[in-house]
This record gives sequence, C-alpha cells and structure tokens, in this order.
Amino acid sequence: RVRLCAGKICFIKGGYSVGIKLIVTDLDGTFLDTYHTLNEENVKAVRRAREQGIYVAAVTARNWSACKWAVTETGFDPLCVINNGAAIVEGSNEKLAFENTIPAPAVRAILQAAAEAEASIDVFAGMFSLEYEPTRLSTKDMVQWRTEWEKKPAHCRPVVEVYQDLEKMIQRASDVSENITVHGKDLTELPGWFYRRVIEQGEFYLTSSHTGCIDIMAYGSTKREGVERLAGMLGVKQEEVVAFGDNSNDIGMLKWAGTGVAVGNAAPSVQAAADMVTARNDEGGFAKALETLIF
Repeated sequence: RVRLCAGKICFIKGGYSVGIKLIVTDLDGTFLDTYHTLNEENVKAVRRAREQGIYVAAVTARNWSACKWAVTETGFDPLCVINNGAAIVEGSNEKLAFENTIPAPAVRAILQAAAEAEASIDVFAGMFSLEYEPTRLSTKDMVQWRTEWEKKPAHCRPVVEVYQDLEKMIQRASDVSENITVHGKDLTELPGWFYRRVIEQGEFYLTSSHTGCIDIMAYGSTKREGVERLAGMLGVKQEEVVAFGDNSNDIGMLKWAGTGVAVGNAAPSVQAAADMVTARNDEGGFAKALETLIF
C-alpha cells in the first residue's frame, strides 16, 4: 500500500517508496559475500543509487581501519557509521564526526572480567583495534577471515595492536574504547557472572553478531541510534531511509528505518523485524532489493 505525502509516494508497511534519500547497509553477511568479499552486483547498485542523488552509507560493527577498504572500493558516500553505532567517521578525511566511548573504570572492569573467563578480547577504537587472545580462535570462518586480510595491500589491512599483557592493554584502551567484543572460550557462551560484572559498571548496550560473542558499547551506541544520528546530519527524514541487515544487531535500525530489508540469509528474528526480505548476500540481495524499491 502507498499514500501520497507532499507530492511523493511514501512507504507504508507492505508497500514501496520512491522518496528514498538515504540507504544504509550492514557489511558482513549483508552487503559483502561470505568471507567478506565484495559482490559486484551490490557495488554497481551503490554507484547507480548515488548517481540518482541518493546517499549510500555503510553501517558496521567494524572500526574504520577494518572497513575502509570496502567503503572506498565500493564507492560509498563518505560518512560511515562504525563500531555498532558508537562512532561516525568522515571517510574522506578520516576524522570522527561523532564518538561515544566507554568510561575508563568500566573498561578496566570489563577487560579483567573477560580475562577471568578465559575469553578473547577485541577493543575497537575509531581508527584501530586492540587484541588480547589467550586462546587463538581457529574456527573455519576466522581462519578464512585472517587469510583474506593477508591478501590485501598493506594500506587496506586493519590497524591492530596485539597484547599478551592485559594491564598494558587496559592502559591503552582506557580512553578510546567504543566497542568491546568478547569471544567466549572456544566460541562458547560466556558465563552468567560475566554479564553481572558488566552490569555492575553502569548502563551499556549489549548486542551480538555471532554465537559465543558479545559486543559491549556505551549507552546510546546502537546501529539504530547511529543511523538516526546520520540521517539528522544529512537532513533526511525517517521515512526516507532504507536499511539492510542480517543479524540481531541490525534489528533496531531495520525497525527504525522507513523501509527495513533483511537479506535471505538473515536470522529468522531479523527477517521477522524487516518490511521486506530479499535474496541472500551471496546472491546480490542488496542489489535485487534496490531494483524493486528504486530502479
């Protein structure tokens, strides 16, 4: 169904829109193919949308150093929502337009608790990340992920500092932590006491991108809030936004956007939250949805 709003056809649940001004998309599992490679259909769709004057932005759990190759090679617009909504970076000059960091005392407590749980830890700042891995992850996906990074030119690889000394990592992370990702030992679920320890430090936003993993951000840092903030910066209305996603950390922005689109490989809960389900990420689902919605 559609209705006329100020001379434009606007989206209503179950219908489509030709008044789209902003397209935002998750990267891993949504815009990128399996093992984080670019899908040419999707790349062409981004460029075609931009030619029509539509702003197209990436919204990712990655920080800038880990996603800039995809953003630049695809030809996304400069502003990019990173670290699950904890920051917005201006890609053309690599400056943060917004940042929401976790307070230093909480960073210390969370990292110490994660170490007690024998977990692997990634701390994401805007432009680099820190790693602490008492047991190196060796799942098929992680091995492939590392292999793909090693193939890329040096300037396209993420900036990562690896620590064996937890105290040194805590000191480095104190004032820069936008997203703390904790992987349970052998990718198993983290124990209940770990979550209680986190909650004792204050209010946070917790989400997850895969089994055995938890992402911890400062309160007010979600992909939904990141997209809402980006739309405000661009002067775009909620109903003029289309959002794409595949995992639980995308649900908020899919529900908030005028049109929420889940790719075919998305989790059932994500598909249920979306207004439209398109093809899988490996099948150019992003591009196919834009054919229906815009082109």
